Amino acid sequence: MGASRDQHSVSHIQRRREISFEFVRAFCACELDHLKELLSADLSFTGPLFRSRCRADYLGSLYRDPPTPTLYKILRVFESPDGVCVLYEYGQSEQPVLVSQFNRFSGPLISEILLVFDTSSVSRPLELRGNVARRWATNTAALVGGL
Repeated sequence: MGASRDQHSVSHIQRRREISFEFVRAFCACELDHLKELLSADLSFTGPLFRSRCRADYLGSLYRDPPTPTLYKILRVFESPDGVCVLYEYGQSEQPVLVSQFNRFSGPLISEILLVFDTSSVSRPLELRGNVARRWATNTAALVGGL
């Protein structure tokens, strides 16, 4: 009985890893419609340039200012009982951006994403344009005010 529970636990962790890899692949390929299939409706997203509290807001932000399809390289994966952290290089320049993305799950879907990267390493001037610049300023002020 203990062996089957361990096998279930391993397959559960392996599935979360696969979903996390698929998210990175789809994001880097700019397959935004596919991302929806991997995310729970009540997704909580926190990153250096944007925050959202639902899948619709997160995806809406990506549709308004889509990422450029690019190459990526997964460097490391860390797993815990409540999630998967993927450390990867994003971009095809000589100095790709190092990204850490921690995903929590609700069943088979990603329910929370914590994204960390150095915004000064982004090739286009912080990729801040229009609404993205305003969101970044608002989020930064909220983070500094909360410290």
